[in-house]
Amino acid sequence: MDAVDVPRILLFLLVLNIKNDVIVGLHITKVRVPTPLAVGEGGWLECEFVDEGESIYALKWYLGLDEFYRWTPAENPPVKTFPVKGDPLTVDIAASNRGKVKIHDVTLGASGVFRCEVSAEAPDFHTESDVATMTVVGRPELVDYLPAPGRPRDRSGDRDTRSALSSTAKTAAPRQHLHQVHSIHLQPLL
Repeated sequence: MDAVDVPRILLFLLVLNIKNDVIVGLHITKVRVPTPLAVGEGGWLECEFVDEGESIYALKWYLGLDEFYRWTPAENPPVKTFPVKGDPLTVDIAASNRGKVKIHDVTLGASGVFRCEVSAEAPDFHTESDVATMTVVGRPELVDYLPAPGRPRDRSGDRDTRSALSSTAKTAAPRQHLHQVHSIHLQPLL
C-alpha cells in the first residue's frame, strides 16, 4: 500500500461510518398533527418512525412539557394516558396504537407544540424526538337575531343572525365581519 492509498482508504471508512450513523438505527420520519381544529373537534396525531432492528422501549406524546400518551409494547396494557392541566384534549385509547393517537374534544388549551419521542430498549435507550404545532380556534356562538348592517330591523320574514365570539376564542376575522346570511334576494337586470 502506497502513501496515496492511505488517505483514500481513511476517507472511505469515514464516509461509511457517517453513512451508517445517519441511516442505521432508530429515527423519526414524520410527525403530523391536525391543524387548525375548532374547539370540540379532534383528529389523529401521527408519529412515523423506522426502528432499523432496534426494539422499541416506548413512544411518548407531549403537549408542551406534559406527557399525555405512552405506548410501551413490552407492558400490558401497552397504552397509557396521563392527565394534562386544563384537560385540553381527550385520547381515544381503543383507537390509538404505536405512534398513531386519536384525539377528540380539544379545547383552546390544546394549541401549541406537540412532541413525539421514541426510545429504543436497553442498553443505550437511544431516543429521537420531533415536533409539530397545532392551532385550535374558537367557534362563533349564536347570540341573538339581529339584522345585517344596513338593513332595517323590522322586515317581516327576515331572520338574519349575528355571531358573537367568546372573549377567549382565537379567530381569523374581527367581530364586525362575522355575519351569517340566511337569504339573498336578487333583482333581475333589465
